[in-house]
Amino acid sequence: MTLLFLSLKNVRRNLNRSLVAILGMAVAAALMTGATAMTTGYAVEAYQEYRSFMAADIAIYAGEYRFGPSEAGLDQAKRDVRWTFRPGFELEGTDLAYFHPTMAAWGYVTPAGAGGGPITDDVLRAIESVQGVKSAGAVPSIPCLLKPGDPDGPLHVMTWIRGRDVEQDSTRWRFDKFITDGRHLRAGVVDEALLSQHPASLPPPKTGRTVEVLLPRVGKAGGAGGKASGASAGAAAGGPARTGPGAAAWDFSSLVRRNLTVVGQFAVPTELQAVHYPGDFDNPARTVLVQRYWKTDEIVVSFDTLRALYTEMGGNGLPPAYQAGVVVDSMFDAKTVASALGRRFPSLTFVPVPEQVEHSRWEAGQPSVPQDLSRVFYTLAYAGAGFLVTANMYVLLSQRRKEMGVLKAIGASALEIFAMVLLEASSISLLGALAGFALVRGFFTLIYLYTDVGLFRAGMLTLQSLGRVIAFTMGISLVFSLGPAYQAARLTTAEVLKDD
Repeated sequence: MTLLFLSLKNVRRNLNRSLVAILGMAVAAALMTGATAMTTGYAVEAYQEYRSFMAADIAIYAGEYRFGPSEAGLDQAKRDVRWTFRPGFELEGTDLAYFHPTMAAWGYVTPAGAGGGPITDDVLRAIESVQGVKSAGAVPSIPCLLKPGDPDGPLHVMTWIRGRDVEQDSTRWRFDKFITDGRHLRAGVVDEALLSQHPASLPPPKTGRTVEVLLPRVGKAGGAGGKASGASAGAAAGGPARTGPGAAAWDFSSLVRRNLTVVGQFAVPTELQAVHYPGDFDNPARTVLVQRYWKTDEIVVSFDTLRALYTEMGGNGLPPAYQAGVVVDSMFDAKTVASALGRRFPSLTFVPVPEQVEHSRWEAGQPSVPQDLSRVFYTLAYAGAGFLVTANMYVLLSQRRKEMGVLKAIGASALEIFAMVLLEASSISLLGALAGFALVRGFFTLIYLYTDVGLFRAGMLTLQSLGRVIAFTMGISLVFSLGPAYQAARLTTAEVLKDD
């Protein structure tokens, strides 16, 4: 207790120098607190438009895939051939193909193992048992040839028909906000379709018109895959779409002709993009923000319509799905839940929708960032703060040599002097860490309280973060104060008298 009292007294006696060291440690602690808080999770409204259209907080893809912002994760052989995303025909009907159509200049999506079969009903039930998962549902789709209706254009265009749960669209995803013309689909009504107001290659659609689609038949390999009787029962009851085992083989040599009525058009806003217009003699140069939209030729139908189409193709129930979606209890825990799902189901790829959007936005030519640079920044800040503590302690010791000699003369051991210096350095570091933590963490705690994190969860996260910051700070403090403490412990009364 006497050593602690002396340590705190020495901090007060040299307040100006102590404040410099405290400020340096506070800056380092603030950087660490902010970095860990920002990488913990997503806000409740993060990329809500993408999540609503994909009907998922976490996207699931059949097979194992790695994502990255550059080619840094590929071996030299794959970099040499400019490897691009071509995982297989099945995944072309998923959002993985939309986000990563060609990755040669944008990054990479590479198979980590053998491609998997469709996502089955049993897998979806097992996913729903994982902590943090509210529900899981398949996103089934079938390929088709669509007749655009443009006499000067191609006769037919290859695209996909995607099924949606109309009830979930009305209650959770609010799909009506995307409808720009006409209305949304109705449950229990077949042969209704929605088309994008911003197609990728087709002419703009017209609400109320009838479009002709040519559907392949389900091949022999798809017979088992099409027998998803359990799938149709779940979807008919209003639950998530389920699929049976086995992959479908699409037979385009024998096509089924079907007409669908376009009851509405949808537009999914994605991002605001700054577009620069060069000036001329009459108009000055200007930069304006332009709203971008999800461009797709996909046809959106209800599960009832998709089931009817698949039955006519020779299948049964809903078609096999190579994409599914997870709804989480809290977006704040989306990264944690996705990691847990990836460990439990290694044959599938789980990607939080915000993370996938961020990966797909890397600009061509941008250098890769293979690690979290925030750790580098706050580690360097702590190193600088540690050197400030070391310099502060050396200056103070040079001014208090006589005091150390007196303590040795009245019986203080070298170990006690060593501990006293360490306590003084630790006190300075702890004060700085608490100041920096309180300043930054208070802001993030207020943000948590306005999201779906909850008071208890916010409190637990704050305590966990405080523990990490204090542990890291004290570790740095002890390492950088060992030198001054060792020098003070070796000082003898005779050396002090000799210097005087």
